Amino acid sequence: MNKIVQYDINGFSLGQKVLNYVDLKAYLYKSKFSWSFTQRAKDEFTARQGIEETIPVGPLFQHQAEAVAFLKWKGGNGIISFESGLGKTLIALQWLSDEKKKALIVCPKIAIKSWKDDALKFYGESTHEIINYEKIHKIEDFSPFDALVIDESHLIKNPSTKRATQILAIKDKFKHIILLSGTGLKNSPKDLYGQMALFNCPKGLDFYQGNKEKIYTYLTSNLVFQKTRADLDIMLPPKNLEVINADIPDFGKGISGRVKTATAKIDYTVKKANFLLRSTKENILILSESIPVAKTLAKKLSATLYTGNSKPEVLENWQEGKTNCRVLVSTRQSLSVGFNLQRASRVIWNDLPWTFADLIQGENRVYRLNTKNEVFIYYVLSTNDFDKNVISLLAEKKRLHQLFCCGKNDYKESNDFRNFVGNK
Repeated sequence: MNKIVQYDINGFSLGQKVLNYVDLKAYLYKSKFSWSFTQRAKDEFTARQGIEETIPVGPLFQHQAEAVAFLKWKGGNGIISFESGLGKTLIALQWLSDEKKKALIVCPKIAIKSWKDDALKFYGESTHEIINYEKIHKIEDFSPFDALVIDESHLIKNPSTKRATQILAIKDKFKHIILLSGTGLKNSPKDLYGQMALFNCPKGLDFYQGNKEKIYTYLTSNLVFQKTRADLDIMLPPKNLEVINADIPDFGKGISGRVKTATAKIDYTVKKANFLLRSTKENILILSESIPVAKTLAKKLSATLYTGNSKPEVLENWQEGKTNCRVLVSTRQSLSVGFNLQRASRVIWNDLPWTFADLIQGENRVYRLNTKNEVFIYYVLSTNDFDKNVISLLAEKKRLHQLFCCGKNDYKESNDFRNFVGNK
């Protein structure tokens, strides 16, 4: 059993800045942290104490309480940039509850049920309107809403897209705007422009064009509250990393080389999965970037298959244990947002995504805030140049991800892929 950690809240800082705007002790113990949650939620959190997790501050964990305090400090305007699985939804709902604000909550369609379930479970009811991005244009009257909450805000990274322009057109109708994202930046600082535009950043977006330092300074000084698992005192179970070397031919570069390389790895993935099925009782999640590869893997393993074309019930039934199948094979893209797959404690990457943020987000479908079992991640890597080139690309995007999404600028090169992934 892990040691219980009590938090020292006499000193409270946000990064390098001391938060003088909130008396945190009074806030944590006199605010509605102590009574606004339903009895069901209180009982659940009480039951968890002393098992394998730290004591939460009220029904929220310390990092969530700090994020709510940050939003109070910023007048209900800001970006919560937490790794996926660290409880961003409750942060927004708690701030709205404390401030008695009604919100229009915009999220991916697949995440609507999760938002509604959390609102009901932790607050008894919800007065908020929860819609998916594609329904924004159907809202005619915004007067009932005080706040706009955008979940997975990286989806509006390009200000010129239809999705982003619809949101930018209504932003002035709200007093408060809260963005939630664990992958605010995937490829370049340009990914942040659409999100910055929601806050009327000074000097306009052109001022920040191509200047990473200006973007970073503005965001961290004014808008973003950042957290990764490494920043938390919560004692999550270990996450173990293993590389499986695939001795396959070099199929060249580009999309064709990528698909052929992924296909050639299938036998290595199947062999590892079968070994885990024989030697453990744990459930397995297998990820690929390719639908044909995922279909082949599922067929060879008699596994549950989930792609973007699958019905949501397929995933729900697997996660809830309504099927005896222990292996779920999925395309990484179809699990990019709003999923909790903690039934699995083993993850096998048949092939790697193009961005570091997608790599971490895929693993965090399993490795989440309430994870209770030790997690194992397996990477099937080709011994030829293809995966070496992919890893080189991931390394540059990791630097950007750490800088803009995690507030870190201490990335170190590593020839060991396990160290590369583990150094988050």
